[in-house]
Amino acid sequence: MQSRLKHDILILKKRNFDKDYSLKKENVKARTLRQEEFTKTRINSQCRNMLQSIEKTVMQKQMQRTTKINSFYDVLNRKHDNQRKKEEREVEIEEVITRAMGEKSQ
Repeated sequence: MQSRLKHDILILKKRNFDKDYSLKKENVKARTLRQEEFTKTRINSQCRNMLQSIEKTVMQKQMQRTTKINSFYDVLNRKHDNQRKKEEREVEIEEVITRAMGEKSQ
């Protein structure tokens, strides 16, 4: 009977050891999953911040480009307006000269 009890005790100890081992193994898996989830969350947050920073930089560069293009067009328009005014003045001068020549010849 003692041998039977010793055998049962050994079996129970083995079962406890196996259960303890499986619980520790599952605990390690759970801890690893928690760490991975935390890392993913942190990485996602960092990625989101980086993406927002990149978008902000792109928007600023687009605004700078638009401003430069607009100022370039303003310069071109002013130059065109000045040239048009100069041509109009030349036409007016020619008209005045032709009138003056016409009055002189009369």
